[in-house]
Amino acid sequence: MNKYEECSYCRRVNSPLCEQCRDASLLLINDTRRFFYINRKWEARRGPVEAFLLPYMNVWACSYVLEIGKEKWDFAGEVLDKRTLKPNFNYCPICNNKLQMRADSPNQYDREMLHECCFCGFRFKDGGTQIFSEAQMEYLTRKQKSG
Repeated sequence: MNKYEECSYCRRVNSPLCEQCRDASLLLINDTRRFFYINRKWEARRGPVEAFLLPYMNVWACSYVLEIGKEKWDFAGEVLDKRTLKPNFNYCPICNNKLQMRADSPNQYDREMLHECCFCGFRFKDGGTQIFSEAQMEYLTRKQKSG
């Protein structure tokens, strides 16, 4: 993978991946729009958080988001660039330092992993089971069929 391809997946222009190619023309912007989010329809809304932090809050393309200042909830996959919804498991989205990973549960069947920045303390979990509503499943199916 060349340096440009690596940078096309980093979220922040000043990330360690981008230090040497700051002038690349297609770097992702630091999406600081703020959103409320709901991962499951029956949950209370959470947030607001900046868009680039949504994947660290377990937000998927089929999660519901509401941008501050807007009136309509929509699927995150309709509102955000799909690259914005991919967490970076190597670097902290807050301070750009390296993340460390460890199993969060002693239970061998619980595959949820905890990622933690030793510099600023930012933490997020990855790998938990997702439960989707019927509308979310229809959305995912439609997106898969359309490519």
